[in-house]
Amino acid sequence: SSVVVGKRFGCSDRTVMRLVRSRLGSAELAALKEHNRKRSSQTRATPAVRHSNATEPDQRQGAAQATNLDLNRLPSPLYLVVDRSVELQPQTLGSLHHLGPLHTDEQQRQGLVLFSNVRQARRQCRRNQRIVKLADPKLLGKTAPHLLTQGISRLVIEGALYALPGSTAPAQP
Repeated sequence: SSVVVGKRFGCSDRTVMRLVRSRLGSAELAALKEHNRKRSSQTRATPAVRHSNATEPDQRQGAAQATNLDLNRLPSPLYLVVDRSVELQPQTLGSLHHLGPLHTDEQQRQGLVLFSNVRQARRQCRRNQRIVKLADPKLLGKTAPHLLTQGISRLVIEGALYALPGSTAPAQP
């Protein structure tokens, strides 16, 4: 849905719909809406049965996993939201709902959210925060030991989860 896509990319659902309408012709947009209506009516007709189990999150196949950080493939520049005293503000990965389901051990880890677009960073910035431009993403590799001592072992960049060099290996399902 446009709401999910908007949350994923840090914009409103109206922005998503405006972009979709501008890129698709009216016939394609009507066909897409009809397809979505059929799909939503089918899911309402056959509700999924969910079983609750305390160990279930560890066994989910679609759970997001951290990949090893490749410093050469990161977008440049990156932007980081910090508080006014330029203190890092790590977040628990479990609180970042746009990542999707996570393994239990990943939910408790601390991570930094970085943005490749300054406008996305501004949308997340509050009054007591500011944006810091990270011109060279390779600096993350040099500061990884310091970040690890602060309890930060993951980075979230454009919705993807990365493990810092030197942190424990990414969890396997």
